Amino acid sequence: MALHLLDSLVQYMKPFITLSLHRAVALALLATLSACSTPPVQPPVPSVPLATAFAQAGPSAAAGQVLDGAWWAGCGDAALTALIEEALAANQDVAIALQRVAQARAGRDAQGSRLWPAVGLQASASRSESGLPAPVKQGQPDTRALRAGVDVAWEIDLAGGVRAARDAAQADATAAAAGVEGARLLVASEVARQYFVLRGAEERLRIVQALAAAQRETASRVSSRLREGEASAFDLDRASAEADALDSQVPPLRTLAGVTETRLAVLLGRSPSVRVVGETAAFAWPAAREIGTGQPSELLKRRPDLMAAGARRGRVAARARRPAPSGGPSCS
Repeated sequence: MALHLLDSLVQYMKPFITLSLHRAVALALLATLSACSTPPVQPPVPSVPLATAFAQAGPSAAAGQVLDGAWWAGCGDAALTALIEEALAANQDVAIALQRVAQARAGRDAQGSRLWPAVGLQASASRSESGLPAPVKQGQPDTRALRAGVDVAWEIDLAGGVRAARDAAQADATAAAAGVEGARLLVASEVARQYFVLRGAEERLRIVQALAAAQRETASRVSSRLREGEASAFDLDRASAEADALDSQVPPLRTLAGVTETRLAVLLGRSPSVRVVGETAAFAWPAAREIGTGQPSELLKRRPDLMAAGARRGRVAARARRPAPSGGPSCS
């Protein structure tokens, strides 16, 4: 009789015990997930209102166009365009940056794949022959087996660690892409700078040589006048000194042109012993372009190195959301 009453009491209290157990498990799970989560890091918001342009800039600067990726095409120089395109294709820093982008994107895809079920296929085939004669093979016959299986696994991201890892990998890919733009910008700007330095040195060399030849002609005429008694020795010495001063500027300009061409060859991956750019007297300097500047903050937003730094900051913030190794449950 006592056992019957005890069994009835247990059956009566069972729904309440189950409900209390479910509530306890839910509260424990909620407490665990709240302990695993980390509030996202929010960027600071500037409180100072910003104008649309610089205070000292004119209307033309505000209305100018923002430089695009192929800004060197606006110079209208086919030789410069060919040099920059060749340098971008041959430069090892750009190639390394591109490989880093591929690596970062592969990591992003790998982290993102963890959010989806993983499916594995297995198949095998086997065959066994006893080698016995046909009359006695019935006791140990030949066998052939085909097996196939499918494995499906899915880790449920309860604490958000997988999503945080995916976001961090995406930030790495963004930073690597900005690194490519930075490397391309450095290579293109350096090639353009060395190119214009070379053209400037060649033009100055032609001008100095023409002035030196004219001054030598002047000194020759002064020498003729000195023989006729129409000029003094001081006049001849002064004309000769001016010609010598002009001649002394020729070697440094030739050295500058040679060093600059060597730098261009290194940027292009060529041999420095071969001329990169042919000298031309018909070179025309490109006209100045109006560039839209805006505020300094807008200029900073277009800098690839700062774009990469912002992406790396997002990576750190994403990794901060990941739970500790033992901070949350794992269900699959």
